Amino acid sequence: MLTSRSCRNIGQRSHLTVKRSQQLAGGERIATTGKHGAFRTHPEGMPATDVLAFLRDAGSFVDVNRWWRCAYHRLIAQIPSGLCVMWLGILVIQGSTLLANDAVVVKSASTTRRITGNVIDYTGENILIRHASGREEKIPSENVISIEGDWKASHQAANTLFAEGSFEAAEAKYREALRDEQRRWVQRRVLSQLTWCYRYLGQTDQAVKAFLPLYRDDPKTPYFTAIPLTWTTGQVDLDLERRAASWMQDEDSSASRLIGASWSLSSSRRADAIRVLRKFVSDSDLRIVYLAEAQLWRTQVATTQPEEMSHWQERIDRMPSSIRGGPHYVLGLAQSRHALHDKATISFMRTAILYSFERDLVPDSLLAAARELETMDRTTEATSLYREILTKYETHRVAAEAESRLNRLASER
Repeated sequence: MLTSRSCRNIGQRSHLTVKRSQQLAGGERIATTGKHGAFRTHPEGMPATDVLAFLRDAGSFVDVNRWWRCAYHRLIAQIPSGLCVMWLGILVIQGSTLLANDAVVVKSASTTRRITGNVIDYTGENILIRHASGREEKIPSENVISIEGDWKASHQAANTLFAEGSFEAAEAKYREALRDEQRRWVQRRVLSQLTWCYRYLGQTDQAVKAFLPLYRDDPKTPYFTAIPLTWTTGQVDLDLERRAASWMQDEDSSASRLIGASWSLSSSRRADAIRVLRKFVSDSDLRIVYLAEAQLWRTQVATTQPEEMSHWQERIDRMPSSIRGGPHYVLGLAQSRHALHDKATISFMRTAILYSFERDLVPDSLLAAARELETMDRTTEATSLYREILTKYETHRVAAEAESRLNRLASER
């Protein structure tokens, strides 16, 4: 039971921010609202790559309901008994107002509903919401459409920069937000956004360091799509090759081994990577099972037969829709090899359009689709895709080839 004495050491820090709409990786729509809350102090200056211990510090969050009960006990001892009921009513009303900080849109049957309150936790299994009345409601995460969050100022600034495509600046702000944030579920969310930033910046090592603590803390994470795999055949540098080998040997994390094997397939450790990927057939995370299988397809593109491609398509159709971007791309490579140019174009464009948030893979998909279109003498459409690469992804490694092909097409007219 809470008393005024037990509440003396609970501090208060409040944050007030303006409402804003943001677009984050994976297409989720986020709206930020005002912030009021009570928190204890936490370690300062913690880098984004070393957050697991902090994430697991369950005591770092002080419930707002608890703060208001403490405030009640502190005040009630100083109020004449005849006024207690009146003061209690004020506290309940005020506390209820401050609790309504988050809003979650969920689907139920054939409709949607909007729930306001405090998000206590959000994992790959459930979201736990405390209503203003104090009642708690647990909803399966698969029913969550969007979270209109109650972010710190640094988090909001990072979201804005991310939506504008300023990923380097967004990364710095997300690291600041991670230091500022106390809520464990929000820390995991920030780590997912950091992973996307590092992926887009081509910093694979940092992306892995941000993603693995997120996955360890919630193995069923709703942010699994951020996992930094590779789907192309380009060679990796020696430093990344060495790091991938160490990830592949991490027996405590299936996600780490999958990432390591993915980046090792184009290295001298290809045989080791194939052995690791084949072992995932019985992994408890079905998403990892599917992705490991699709990673193995990368080694079979040159030898696959038409009936095998049909099987690949069936497997893709069974996968969670959020992880199909890379597998569609590999299927397109196999279809292209068999001169199924129309089907290959569709597969590549599925990745480019339906998974546009995978900006590190989209330029390769656009280039591959444009080459297929050229083969079918659909040069106008191919030209359009080359120009899109040069306009939106001018710093990507495939931009030079896109420009060369575009100039060649222009000279042939």
